[in-house]
Amino acid sequence: MVAYCRLVQVADGGTGLSPDELRRLVRQQAGLDIATLAPASGGGSRTAFWVTDRAGTVSVLKIMPGAGPDAVSHLCALGRVVARLRDRGCPAPRFHAVGHAPGLVFWVQQRLPGSVLDHGRERPDGTALARLLPELLRFNDAQAGLGTGPRRSPGLLTRTLTTGGDGYCLHSTLRARRTPATSCG
Repeated sequence: MVAYCRLVQVADGGTGLSPDELRRLVRQQAGLDIATLAPASGGGSRTAFWVTDRAGTVSVLKIMPGAGPDAVSHLCALGRVVARLRDRGCPAPRFHAVGHAPGLVFWVQQRLPGSVLDHGRERPDGTALARLLPELLRFNDAQAGLGTGPRRSPGLLTRTLTTGGDGYCLHSTLRARRTPATSCG
């Protein structure tokens, strides 16, 4: 087993766990010394938590309610891709543990330094984005050749751009946020 993808099987659980129950479950089953767990703010999914160990190190716990055990192998593969990104100089988090309970898949990953660009505002800070763009392009270039699985990107990309993605890149949302600065025509 690869160190960053320490697989654990959670014997009990579900999607209705309180933060305290989730902390105990991950602590017991993953063997991580989690002292506190608190919901992360700023996201819409409510599936990310800050976890702090007894030494004071903060990590990120993410959960996927409704995911089956097969998602664990996908997350382990993702952990290997992320490790290769780190080898290429990208700020990519280490995975500390990946596991599942009935109706729930979870992983604990390293918390990276940084801050949110939009801070809850409708539009991100354009100056900050412009300052970050060269580094974002470098990170994009560093991903070349790291994909896993079948090469279905051209079809997926075409479908996403023409009809929207499954829960992302929704054309109705994009149209609703269309402004002269974001309009393409």
